[in-house]
Amino acid sequence: MLSCKKNQDGVDMGYAYFPTDSGNMVTYQVEEIFHDIDLIPAHDTSKFQIKEVVGELFLDDAGNEAHKIYRYKRGSETDAWVLKDVWSFNRLTTRLEIVEENVRFVDFVFTPTLNKSWDKNGKNTQDAVLSNFLTVNKPFEINSFQFDSTSIVSHQNFTSFVDHMVEYDIFAKGIGKIKAVHKNLVIDNFDTLDIKKGTEVSYQVIAFSN
Repeated sequence: MLSCKKNQDGVDMGYAYFPTDSGNMVTYQVEEIFHDIDLIPAHDTSKFQIKEVVGELFLDDAGNEAHKIYRYKRGSETDAWVLKDVWSFNRLTTRLEIVEENVRFVDFVFTPTLNKSWDKNGKNTQDAVLSNFLTVNKPFEINSFQFDSTSIVSHQNFTSFVDHMVEYDIFAKGIGKIKAVHKNLVIDNFDTLDIKKGTEVSYQVIAFSN
């Protein structure tokens, strides 16, 4: 039975959506597609696996408690894991901050509430990105896994005559992020299938332990 941390008033803050226990692990099947109609091949797909493991606690430059995230990569399940990079995260009282390649993002806020919004780039110098919850505490099934309580966070969802940008994450209580999709595409005439250039990246959970 999952134990949800609550504040002094007995409100479930949703902290279980991103566990901090050292050794907590999630493995993803990753697919990257690079599009450029001026190249051969015009649409190039690569597939690999990423394993993220919560590491030790430390104090960051602001004096806040943070955890390292060790990220390993392999081509397939028959290959050995190789350390790719080390990220970090702060699970603060009201928000989750993740530092990726020295850039800090606000990926999630507490308490998760439908349509609550925030600036994902509020802690870095990049252009503002308005994030919000599309669903909160809903069941979700992926790759034969059935999760009782998940929340979907939308970071971008924009289509124009020549642009198609989609970015969202799905978090599950007790696990962390179980799916991520990021599309940044140049299209033609509002047709999201007529792709000229850009990238698509998707992460889907295939294993986890806590």
